[in-house]
Amino acid sequence: MSTIALHRPNFSRRWRMVQASASKGAGFLKKFTPSNIIFDTPREARHHEEYWMAAWLRAESHWEGRENERYAESNRRKFAQQELNAMTRRYNSKLGEKCMCIVMGDVDGEDEAKKEDGELKHSILKSVAGTLDLSIQHLSHGQTFPGERLKHPLVCLLDRKSSICYGYIANLCIAKSARRQGVATTMLRYAISAANSNGAEKVFVHVHRHNKPARNLYQKIGFQVVDAASFQLYVEQTYLLCLDVSSCDVRLSI
Repeated sequence: MSTIALHRPNFSRRWRMVQASASKGAGFLKKFTPSNIIFDTPREARHHEEYWMAAWLRAESHWEGRENERYAESNRRKFAQQELNAMTRRYNSKLGEKCMCIVMGDVDGEDEAKKEDGELKHSILKSVAGTLDLSIQHLSHGQTFPGERLKHPLVCLLDRKSSICYGYIANLCIAKSARRQGVATTMLRYAISAANSNGAEKVFVHVHRHNKPARNLYQKIGFQVVDAASFQLYVEQTYLLCLDVSSCDVRLSI
């Protein structure tokens, strides 16, 4: 899989399009109900519009429950723009780490793929129900988990080929009206399969200690708490969870 170079959007124009879609009851702000959902399978975002929808969904999730706060609407727009800019930097990075935005959305029952010039072309999702980031990285020599503080930090970090390759999942969020319908589980399984296809031996994710639903979701799939990291992450009030890809049975075709 290859990432796509993004171009910085015209935010004002994009926001007008969002408002127009919302006023018509369509677009990616639509509500997902059992009667209208036909979810596409998870995939790496391919189109600029999908990156934007993912950024906006993250803004909606970040500000969920605070709609009545002063300047909430303006802050959501600002957050979405900042997230899109951050996504652009991550996916265009040349530092050797591969990063992809995985999305799952609604195709409104239409045929999701068509052939053009002999190649399979995928249509743009009508709306995004869930999104997450997956990065493929390497542990530094001597590390057993990401962020581990080594006793000898000046160990040579240049030769990464012999170090452990791992996947790291971040920014998982699901549209409020699409929750409890298996979207998160399906996306996580896809991300694990994608990590495995890119050579990852393990997959890591951080979760807040008090986010019990998220912890249960990950542990149901097979993630386990990295005990060695718990003390180091005590101040941040987070757990580091790990899944050994070689021993799991959640691999899916991509």
